[in-house]
Amino acid sequence: MDQMQTILVCAVARNISRTIRKDLKRINNALGRFSEVYWLVVESDSDDNSIEELKSIKAEMPNFNFIPLGNLAEQFDSRAELLAHARNTYLREIISNEKYRDIDFVAIADLNNLNRKLSARAVNSVFNLQEEAMFTANQDGPYYDIWALRHHLWSPNDCWEQLSFYRRYSSNVNLTLKAAVNIRMLKIPAGSEPIEVESAFGGFAIVPKAFIFNSSMYEGKTSSGNEVCEHVSFCKVIRENGGRIYVVPSLINTTYADHSFRTTWPYGIYRNLKYPGKFIHKLLK
Repeated sequence: MDQMQTILVCAVARNISRTIRKDLKRINNALGRFSEVYWLVVESDSDDNSIEELKSIKAEMPNFNFIPLGNLAEQFDSRAELLAHARNTYLREIISNEKYRDIDFVAIADLNNLNRKLSARAVNSVFNLQEEAMFTANQDGPYYDIWALRHHLWSPNDCWEQLSFYRRYSSNVNLTLKAAVNIRMLKIPAGSEPIEVESAFGGFAIVPKAFIFNSSMYEGKTSSGNEVCEHVSFCKVIRENGGRIYVVPSLINTTYADHSFRTTWPYGIYRNLKYPGKFIHKLLK
């Protein structure tokens, strides 16, 4: 890869005042192979000091910018629709803002300390593949981002729609959750070959800017009005325009996220201690 290439990190943010500087430092270090790293953070609905912290960072870092959207939560029926709106804000900037005209790559990153294991070695492993594609993260633990994942064998449908179907016929909450969601949380060894998918995110992704088109769009609901993960529509446009998408096992960004931690035995103990009535009810069934 040309060492003079540049990258724009895009993120949506809420209540990130306590973690944003750690995230900036960690991700900037991981992207050290690039000659310039730009940042664009889209913020909404924070009730902490996020705006003040973002203003302070902007004053310190010439390549950092943020867009505050105000309080949006009540304007949308679902979290996915709100996120889609925020992400479409940075897509419009990428496409129309002259400042980003010559950017080579876009990184899409979750904040709030999720990418705590991201490293330069992990990022460099992506470019050793010598392919133009959208590359998405893996975890050093169970792969957690099942809602965004589409793969013809691994996760061919919307996991929450499948869970809803199962629960029409079974009252066993743990069994149905395991069958629809948790069983898909594979632990993928870092040395494995990249897995081509139809859609994925995993908290961190690197996309050639050439893969972001005027038709690129995040959507938080389907044409029939059902909530859907916003990354699915974005990935669909990439594939419709000839791009390919991979989960890269060596692109490790964390060990456990909230979703995957809930599959572990420590969380089971925590849940039983917090909700002892439910635990006793299960024993008596």
